[in-house]
Amino acid sequence: MEEKLLKNLLRERNERDWYEFKGKLKLYRSDGKLVEQQRDELIKDILGLANGNSRIIRKTKYLIVGADNEVFDENGMRALHNVDYKIPKQGELAKWLNSAASPAVVGLESEIVPFQGG
Repeated sequence: MEEKLLKNLLRERNERDWYEFKGKLKLYRSDGKLVEQQRDELIKDILGLANGNSRIIRKTKYLIVGADNEVFDENGMRALHNVDYKIPKQGELAKWLNSAASPAVVGLESEIVPFQGG
C-alpha cells in the first residue's frame, strides 16, 4: 500500500465496503498462545471485505490495523496505535481463511506499512 493512499484513508470519516480499520489486533496471549475468538473475529472481518458487493468485486480491499475505528486527532486523522505485538504472517492468515471458507480466498496479501514512525 502506498503511503499516500494510506494517509487519504486515515482521513476518511467512515469505513466503506472496501476498507475498514481495526485499532488493535491482539491475537496472541503473553505466553504466545492464539486467542481463537480474536482469530475468528479477524477471519470474519477479512471474509466480509472479500465478499463485498458486486460493484467492488475486483477492487482491492484493505483492513488497516493500528488505526482507531472511531477516534480522530486534532488534524482530522484517525488516532494511531503502535502495532508492537505479534501479528500473523501471510501464510498463517491464508491457512486460517482456507479452513474457514470455501471456495478459498485468493489474492490475499499482507504487509506491514510503517507510517509516521509507527
